[in-house]
Amino acid sequence: MTANPMAQNPSRPPFLALHHVTVMRGDFAALQDITLRPALLEKTDAALARLGIAHLAGRPVAQMSSGEAKRTLIARALVHEPQTLLFDEPSNALDIGAQIQLRDTVRALAKGGLGILLVTHHVSEIIPEIERVVLLREGCIVADGPKKEILTSEKLSALFGANIQIARRDGYYSLS
Repeated sequence: MTANPMAQNPSRPPFLALHHVTVMRGDFAALQDITLRPALLEKTDAALARLGIAHLAGRPVAQMSSGEAKRTLIARALVHEPQTLLFDEPSNALDIGAQIQLRDTVRALAKGGLGILLVTHHVSEIIPEIERVVLLREGCIVADGPKKEILTSEKLSALFGANIQIARRDGYYSLS
C-alpha cells in the first residue's frame, strides 16, 4: 500500500505554478526552470480537475489562499496514484469556508475509494466515511474501534481530562 502524507503547513515556493508543484516532491528552493514530461502533465491536469482546481494551474502557489494551497498538496499526492492519503491536522490555518471545502474534498476522495488516514484533535473534521477511530494519549493507544463506539462523551472526557459532550448529526460529530 502506498500513502502520501499531507503536511500541516504547505510550503509555498514563490516562483512555481501549480502544474510544477503537483508533480514535484521535496524541497523546491533550488528549482526555477522546470520542464514537465507530457505524461506527468496529463496526470497533473487530471488531479487538478478531480479536485475542481484546474483554474489554478498557472497561478504561483505563493499567490494562493491557504485552502487553495492545501488542495494543491492533495493534487500533488494524487498525481502519484496513492491508495491512501494521510492528513495531519488538515484544517490548520484555514478559515471556516476553507475547512468546509477541504472536508468536502476529503469526503469525495473517500467516496471515490481512496483510503483516508486522518490525524486530528477536532471531532468535527472526522468525515462520515471514516469508520474506525483510534484515540492516543502520549503515543499510546487508549481506544480503538468503530467510530460510534469510540467517539463518546465518556471516552473523550477521560482522554482529555475535561467534561466533554459530543453531539452527532448527519454523520458528523461536534462538541455540544
